[in-house]
Amino acid sequence: MRARRQRRRQHDDRPERADLRTHATHAVLYRNRHAVAGCGGSARRWYHSARVSETAIPFLSRRRERALIVQKVPHVLGALALFGDGVLRAQHETQTYGWVLSGAEVLASTLVFGAFVYALIASLRAKPGDQPPNHSGIDWVDLMLAGMFAVEAVAHHHETNHWPRPTVLLAATMVVLAILHRPIAMMSRRRRGLIMSNKGLRVGRPFHRFRADWSALKPITVSERWAVLETIDGRAHRIDLSDLGNERQVREALREAEVLRTAKRRFSPKTPSGSAPLREPAAVASPADVRVPAPPTLLAHPAIIQAAGNRPKTIEEYAGRVNSGHRAVSVARMVSPEGWVEPGQQPEFEEITVVLRGMLRVEHRGGAIDVHAGQAVVSHPGEWIRYSSPEPGGAEYVAICLPAFSPDTVHRDAP
Repeated sequence: MRARRQRRRQHDDRPERADLRTHATHAVLYRNRHAVAGCGGSARRWYHSARVSETAIPFLSRRRERALIVQKVPHVLGALALFGDGVLRAQHETQTYGWVLSGAEVLASTLVFGAFVYALIASLRAKPGDQPPNHSGIDWVDLMLAGMFAVEAVAHHHETNHWPRPTVLLAATMVVLAILHRPIAMMSRRRRGLIMSNKGLRVGRPFHRFRADWSALKPITVSERWAVLETIDGRAHRIDLSDLGNERQVREALREAEVLRTAKRRFSPKTPSGSAPLREPAAVASPADVRVPAPPTLLAHPAIIQAAGNRPKTIEEYAGRVNSGHRAVSVARMVSPEGWVEPGQQPEFEEITVVLRGMLRVEHRGGAIDVHAGQAVVSHPGEWIRYSSPEPGGAEYVAICLPAFSPDTVHRDAP
């Protein structure tokens, strides 16, 4: 029996493991995107054959859990009324059954009030990153309420010799809801959570849902509290990360979504709609079709690029869109003076910076990095950064952008 359960557990874990392997495939392809791009159509077809099945990351909102607990206040007030009825019954009853019934009323109302106060205090004491109360198992408040309704039904039958069917049905319903609290809560959290697929992502409430394809999604912005999802046509959705009990898991999912978004845009097919797909060239080519490698090209002079910032800065582009026509990579030498600060930016390209002289400061949302001569720093796509050279003498460094730098993809902050 134990072996059968283990095999069944392994069988249930297969789709999740397949999703993880597929996401890892996309991440590896993105990090090696230039090598894949140089391999031709076969690598691109292999990339598109690695489909990402739908993956859901639930939102464990602590604010929503508190709201659900507060919704039970009317039932708690009913428990206080039942407590008073139990005390009065104990003062006037003379039979044993009446004494037992009064004790049941007092006990049921006390348990309801205690379970409610415990759940409320636990939700108020929850810190950022903690799991919300009742994230698994039975909802004890609902279970105590079911017992209270059952005692009310028995008391009504004792007084009128008639069973109140609505109260009995309500007690049975509360028992079912208490026992099935975990699957119901997980279903609701998945519907409100982040769902990623091969086409795009969607997130939000059922009647206020945000969905977008990878091609229509701008770089995902993640700060200390908020995560912003925005499309090219201006639609936006904000996620309060500080309210989530699984904040770390959601941050990792958003980071993976940004990798998938960049990879999808990088490797998306550029074939016009309605045209036939490109075919692989013949395996055997005629001598006339054999291409002779071009000789090395000398870039004698760099192109001077206008720089952004509070003080004049020198940018000499040796390879890139302006000087050599390269679109996949750009190489530029930069000399920034003391006190130079450029506006913040959130580029779509990866930038590798090698400092030759002085110190270059790289600010990001999590802090700042001081890069000295002989060191290098890598800025990833979609990450907010700001460069500056605060020390005397400024800094001299070489910046390599993959793909090539472009004013349309740097996304500088508005002045």
